Amino acid sequence: MRKFDLLNLLAMLCACLFFISCSGNDGEGDEPGGNGGGTNPEGKLVLSASASFINNDGRDAAVFTVRMGDTDITDKAKIYLGNDVFAGTSFTTTKVGDYTFFASYEGEISDKITIKAIAGIPDIPDDPQADKFDGFVHRVLVVQSTGTWCQYCPYMTAGIKSYLESDANTGDAVFAAAHNGDVMANDYSDAVNQWLSVSGYPTLSLNLDSRNKVQHQGEPAATASAISGAVSNTLRDAVHVGISASVSGTENSGILTVRARVKIGADGKYRIAAWLLEDGIRADQVNSTGLTDKDNFSIHNNVLRISSAASAYGVQLGENASSTKGSVKEYVCTLNLADAKVASLAKCRVVIFVTAPKDGKFTVNNVITCPINNSVAFEYE
Repeated sequence: MRKFDLLNLLAMLCACLFFISCSGNDGEGDEPGGNGGGTNPEGKLVLSASASFINNDGRDAAVFTVRMGDTDITDKAKIYLGNDVFAGTSFTTTKVGDYTFFASYEGEISDKITIKAIAGIPDIPDDPQADKFDGFVHRVLVVQSTGTWCQYCPYMTAGIKSYLESDANTGDAVFAAAHNGDVMANDYSDAVNQWLSVSGYPTLSLNLDSRNKVQHQGEPAATASAISGAVSNTLRDAVHVGISASVSGTENSGILTVRARVKIGADGKYRIAAWLLEDGIRADQVNSTGLTDKDNFSIHNNVLRISSAASAYGVQLGENASSTKGSVKEYVCTLNLADAKVASLAKCRVVIFVTAPKDGKFTVNNVITCPINNSVAFEYE
């Protein structure tokens, strides 16, 4: 082969790498992180708590642990509430509020952590336009199908980050990550990936529609542009439901309660689901892209931990199979934190979406994000 032909062949092979996706999986060797747990190989002073939310009943407690590296030094360190020394290693209160703590030991100061004391289940906010059944704020659910074994998945992660940091991000997209074949995968993420007919990783799917996908483009900016275009196109679909919700719970109770209220703007069959997502999970990520990232590809965000429905597209909304325009439907579910493998709610949130038939298949019609122990009102354009 002539030298010219060989060089061109090598160039073509390199270019192809930008559009390769993985189709297998290898979950071995991955170790999950966790909020307030795991190892601390850097040797930093770290204050953690057994709970990030407690009830204000004077009994529900957050228990503190202080570590220097991998060594437990709770009995030697000082813990501070605000700027005052806190006596003991267990915190309870009867007053609702946010309480900030840090620890010190031999001149070292830990990062601050916050414990939130709450009072019961938050109410769903009043509807500012109770008689209005159209003009709802419209958002798109974007599912990243990924795995730590997938050597090209960092292409998509970098593209999502580029999109979120760009002017194209107007808050219209809600991201979730459905893992496959690693320590973050579960029955719910598997059901989502199967519903989306994902055969190659990474893949990005919009509104749980297997016909509406984005592939990575290699360069993060190019992938971000593809995501932006897909989100904009999807927002052209008609939105027929508005969603309001509240989420409450504590680590000690082991349960999250989700309450949702849905306004129906068009006759139809609707289904609903609530997903618990978690940020900041540490698990080693294979990376053959050549991309580097200051935030580390081994920190995983938007991870789907548990769903209120076994099926990807949710359960029936309301008592009847069909809902009529002008009606309001109620939905309540609980999410088990043990099943979700979530130790701390500090980096969690709940995504609630409603699906409706589109060309013979249930796809997301609208979606909202609700913080833990908080509520979201109906939103109108």
